[in-house]
Amino acid sequence: MNGIAKSGFWEKLAGPRLPHWLGDKNATHYQVLVISNLAAPGQIDAAFLKLNFTWNPLVCRLPRAEKVFARIAEAHKALSDQVARWKYDLSLSPIAVKSEWPALAPLPAHPAVAAYQRAAEWNLHGCSGKINIGV
Repeated sequence: MNGIAKSGFWEKLAGPRLPHWLGDKNATHYQVLVISNLAAPGQIDAAFLKLNFTWNPLVCRLPRAEKVFARIAEAHKALSDQVARWKYDLSLSPIAVKSEWPALAPLPAHPAVAAYQRAAEWNLHGCSGKINIGV
């Protein structure tokens, strides 16, 4: 074999391989970024940058590059924000199906809270709570 075949020249010329998750609509954001679900925020950003350099439509001329990059950007957006990541992780767990949760009755209000609310309503109506004798 010549040196060109050993160097991977033709593979580089053909462009990057399509990701394995492209046809899978059920692929998680972690599978899209090729990271663990325990990844730190720095690892999420590093994985996004690596895939960004490969699949950015300005760099990659494959017809599916825009679709792949949109999926990568969506995964990064969902996992880079801590609150959004927490909600996403909850949606992945089978326990998070809220239709299976039992309906909980509301807790009764503490008597002091009810008295405070009545006093606040009393003050809203212009009553100061002081007795006005009319002197």
